[in-house]
Amino acid sequence: MEEVKQPVRLRLAAQQELEKAIRWYEEQDVETAKRFADDVIRLLVLIGQMPQAFALSGHRDVRRAVLKRYPYLIYYVERLGQVEVLTIVDGRRNPSAITRRVNQELRKPTDPA
Repeated sequence: MEEVKQPVRLRLAAQQELEKAIRWYEEQDVETAKRFADDVIRLLVLIGQMPQAFALSGHRDVRRAVLKRYPYLIYYVERLGQVEVLTIVDGRRNPSAITRRVNQELRKPTDPA
């Protein structure tokens, strides 16, 4: 069965978290920042192509995708025919802090398009 591609939409908070991470990597090394951004984009495309390929995270219907070369996690849900990225977080953070962050985004209404 062929996978249906779904649009991937980053919530405002996820976009801001991504931009902050890219800025941090840019301060370390511009090429590293570029590789990080490229890896995030590739993973977001894959999530849109196969959203159910990634494990449920334990937060209701939230799934988690892991970047391979960087310690970042992408938490997302499928809603209304699209993938909604709730947060992009450094996986080295305290697991309780990550759980709070995901739950906080789940309680918020969906960002306007």
